[in-house]
Amino acid sequence: MAMFRTGTGSPFPVGTNPVSNATADLDAGGWHAIDVRLKLVRDAYSIDPEHPLAVALREGYEEVTGEPLASTGVKVVADGAIFQAVGRIPTVYHGPRGEGAHADVESIAVDELVRSARIYLATLERLWAAADSSAR
Repeated sequence: MAMFRTGTGSPFPVGTNPVSNATADLDAGGWHAIDVRLKLVRDAYSIDPEHPLAVALREGYEEVTGEPLASTGVKVVADGAIFQAVGRIPTVYHGPRGEGAHADVESIAVDELVRSARIYLATLERLWAAADSSAR
């Protein structure tokens, strides 16, 4: 069974699913029996760009890199949607840049890990400071 999503929150708008399109091409001669079933793996989610977590990440990123971080969406199947849906835990995605994610050979440069760790720490410092000031 193909495990691709289509439609709202999907990397494949309706009618553009590569598995469905490829199997339609294969079946064009009428001699294949192809059954493709699409299954929603996880719902899409979003976070308000002004949520304290999103703001802290942008500010931490800018402190570390000297550059602004644009708020953008990503089309990925990951656990953030579950954290938000089940636990109501606000979630953002940000991490090191690397090569070959989830492939047989993947890599991340040490400098990129250090950069990401600095951004995470700067983000946490802001969140802790905000929590401390609101507790007073």
